Amino acid sequence: MDRDHHASKRVSLAGMHIDRTSAVPLHLQIAAHIRGCILRGTFPAGTQFLGSREIARELGCSRTVVLTVWDLLYAEGYLESTPRGSVMVASVATMHAEPPPAAPPGAAPDHMSKRWRSLLGLEYETNWPSMFAPGAPDISTFPFKEWSRLLRQTWQNPREQECLDLPAEGHPRLRSEIANFLGSVRGLVCSPEEVVVTPGTSGALDFCSRMILDPGDEVWVEEPGFVEARWALTAAGAKLVPIPVDDKGLVVSEGIRRAPRAKLIVVTPSHQYPLGVSMGLERRLELLDWANRNDVWVIEDDYNSEFGHRDSMIASLRSLDREGRVIYFGTFSKIMMPNLRLGYMVANRHFIAGFSKGRARIDVHTSGIGQLALAEFMREGHLLRHLRAMRRVYTSRRKALIEAIAAQTPDDLTVSSAVTGLHLVALFTEAMQARMSDREAASTLKQAGIHVQPLSQNFLEQPTRQGLVFGYGRLRVEDASPLLATILSASRGIVRFARRGDQSGMAEPTVAALPDTDHGRPNLRASAGAASTAMMASCRCFARRVKRIVGVDLPAKFVFENNGNPTVHGVVFAVLVQQPADGVDENPVWPAQSLENGEMVGAVDLNELAGRLRRGALVVEIDGIAHQRRQLVAAIGDVETFRRDRQAQRRQRGDFHIRQLQRVVESGIADGCELVHA
Repeated sequence: MDRDHHASKRVSLAGMHIDRTSAVPLHLQIAAHIRGCILRGTFPAGTQFLGSREIARELGCSRTVVLTVWDLLYAEGYLESTPRGSVMVASVATMHAEPPPAAPPGAAPDHMSKRWRSLLGLEYETNWPSMFAPGAPDISTFPFKEWSRLLRQTWQNPREQECLDLPAEGHPRLRSEIANFLGSVRGLVCSPEEVVVTPGTSGALDFCSRMILDPGDEVWVEEPGFVEARWALTAAGAKLVPIPVDDKGLVVSEGIRRAPRAKLIVVTPSHQYPLGVSMGLERRLELLDWANRNDVWVIEDDYNSEFGHRDSMIASLRSLDREGRVIYFGTFSKIMMPNLRLGYMVANRHFIAGFSKGRARIDVHTSGIGQLALAEFMREGHLLRHLRAMRRVYTSRRKALIEAIAAQTPDDLTVSSAVTGLHLVALFTEAMQARMSDREAASTLKQAGIHVQPLSQNFLEQPTRQGLVFGYGRLRVEDASPLLATILSASRGIVRFARRGDQSGMAEPTVAALPDTDHGRPNLRASAGAASTAMMASCRCFARRVKRIVGVDLPAKFVFENNGNPTVHGVVFAVLVQQPADGVDENPVWPAQSLENGEMVGAVDLNELAGRLRRGALVVEIDGIAHQRRQLVAAIGDVETFRRDRQAQRRQRGDFHIRQLQRVVESGIADGCELVHA
């Protein structure tokens, strides 16, 4: 009787859900459920459970599983035994039944430091897939066969000593190979004891900035400059002082004027990022002299110096340093592959000793297997052979890109005189800057699927130059001219459209955005009605062939010019169709009466056009141009196919996502009015 009375007060787990298809073992699922109930207060302190056999029978598992759960929760302090040997909930703190409201998206949590929040506030797009990505190498010709062989060989033949923890400086064999490599490639004489293996330039800068700087210390940074470097310095609490860069590199005199008490200088003298200029010898000596006299450290990021496009190069700052003030950074990610995450640092032995001691306590070095494989890769000569081959490849790609820019945009862009590296800067002429900013140009090209970095993105203060940063590491020679034509086609369409409005003295029209659905996508069902035939007939119509479509986000209305005056009408997509017998002229002009005679359809809604695209109907030409947040889109299709499908489309109107439209790639531009497109 007494036993039944106690059993009636004990907790059952009969209602618990167990997922027997899950990869999580049963005992962990049961333990997680009980743990959660205890923390939420569902099972308060003193709660007793049924016996292990009864719980096993309820849950359909073995008693061993339940006993394993008890052991686990005993060890964690959630359960304890009663004097009679039953299992009872221990006295533990419970959590809130309702979690506190989460911070809104994009808000900085209160637990973050001001430095970290300022770091997150820096807007800069990285790691985007593009053949114009600055500094991105071409890995298609990399000797992966040899690299894979050496990785396998290192894994299969480990030495006991090499399997132990590596020294903080890196593996001695790799440090020795790096010293030899720098001597042959950069003429930098150093001993293996002055070399440290790092996880790349960014990782080395992060650690050195924490080692050298105290919060609030001033640091010279190049303006414009490498944004990723600023992130590491900001995280270390540094006060960044932008120092201008001219055609001779960092302006040292301006740095002395702006921050005479600076504690660190970060510079890319061989190939300044992003302008690509090389610091002259006189400036280098001036910088070293001031740093030595004022006890200032200099970090030299020898960015892409291995890919020189001329026979002679100025020696590195480290080679000119006689006081041990220069800390030299290099990386293998540009020579080999970006995800290798192996680089090196060269500094005086006293600095290396302090660096290594601190690193051993708070940092983790890169894989020992990777270091050994790289050392063998260098020892067998594969790295140097690959570097020499890629120098020739990149030189030809750079030449092709420069020639394409000079031939197609002589009035809009001027190329910087970079003689090394994997990117160049096309600076905007004054005429081009008067028409649009580099951020507007980059945004428009992005809509066309072409990612190009605007130069102004690399300025810390107000930009003093405008331009586009073109990487050419992944650019094939034969693609340079067509790609520039595509860029020209996309960007000039916007420029010409803007210019026409300026010349006529008209204010730029405002275009409403598409209404959103509940899911945040454009509501393409809610299209406006077709424009009247009379209005369309009053316009002169023509189309010009261009090389590539521009994928755009469609607004609810489009603005057309009717005899020089802007006309806004509620068509979601304007379509002109041509009879097949007429063929497709490079510059077709349709008389106004064509619309009136019914030989052409003046306008249709987007769902009808979407159906034609979805069903594979012939669309002769389709394109869009954009200026800032305003877009113009038009198409030419086959009239007979359209007429056959029109009734069916009215019966089958469905959702159509904008990405389907953006997949149509070969096109021209047309509409019931004159739209100038280069």
